[in-house]
Amino acid sequence: MKYLLGVDVGTTSLKAAVFDEKGSLQKSVTKDYTLIVSGDRVEFPAQEYWNISAKLSKKTAADKQSGRKTFTARFYGDKKKKINLKSEADV
Repeated sequence: MKYLLGVDVGTTSLKAAVFDEKGSLQKSVTKDYTLIVSGDRVEFPAQEYWNISAKLSKKTAADKQSGRKTFTARFYGDKKKKINLKSEADV
């Protein structure tokens, strides 16, 4: 069976979830973070977004008991930009 890994980068947290081919949620995790506010600017280091998403993706997709090895993921930055990732490798 193949699985879909979805990652949602929100304003105050990043969420990752794995769904099976039927759309049933298999596992999900969330990591909260605090944005850096400086005057009228709000920031968060881009590398930290990547680090958190990579960690949660691995934590969510890897499941020794079910033997999950295959997943497809799509990362959205906003409605206009997306990065498609496919992997047949062990997670």
